[in-house]
Amino acid sequence: MTTLPKHHHHSNGEFYNPQTEYYHLTYNVISDIKWIRIPFLTLKEVKDSLEELPLLFTPGFSPSSESNLPGSIPDYEDLQIYNESWLSELHQDWDEVSQKYVDSEVTNRQVIFDNRYECAAVSFTGIPSLSRQKGEDKDAWQQRVEQQRCVLKEERIARMRLHGQLDEHQDNLPVLPALCLGDKTEVIG
Repeated sequence: MTTLPKHHHHSNGEFYNPQTEYYHLTYNVISDIKWIRIPFLTLKEVKDSLEELPLLFTPGFSPSSESNLPGSIPDYEDLQIYNESWLSELHQDWDEVSQKYVDSEVTNRQVIFDNRYECAAVSFTGIPSLSRQKGEDKDAWQQRVEQQRCVLKEERIARMRLHGQLDEHQDNLPVLPALCLGDKTEVIG
C-alpha cells in the first residue's frame, strides 16, 4: 500500500500511530450556534473532551443551594463519537437491482462531514483515501481499494494478536517490552 507523508496532529502535535484507535468527536454548541468537530482523538482525549463539554448555569444557582432545580444544563446537543477507521471506509449504497449494499465511491467521512476532513485524515495518517480520485479509472480504483483493504486487515490482525499477547503475558514484566517493541523472537511464558 502506498503511504504519503504524514503531518502532526493539528491540536496535540503528535504523529499518527497505526497501533492506536482514534475517534472523531462532534457536537453543536447551543449558545454560540456552532459545530465543534475534533478528529483523531485517542480514547483518553475523548474522555477529557467529554469532561470539558460546555455547560450553562441556571439562574440563581448556588453550589450550596438545596433546590431541586438543576444547577447546570448542557450547552451542547447532537453529541456524536465516530470511530476513525469506520469513517475511512467506503460508504455503503443500496443497489436496487442486486438488492444489496455496494461500495460507494466516497468514504463515510466524506458523506457525514465533507472532503476537507478526508484530506486532513490523509494528511495526518499518510494513508491514501479509499475514495475514487478525480480521473482515476474505475477498475484501477477497485483494485487499489482491494489491495489497501488487505493491508489494513493484516494490520488489524497484527494489532489484535499483539493485544492478545499483551493480555496473555501481562504478569510477565520482562516479556512486555519485547512485545511492545515488536520483537520477533518467540515469547516463552
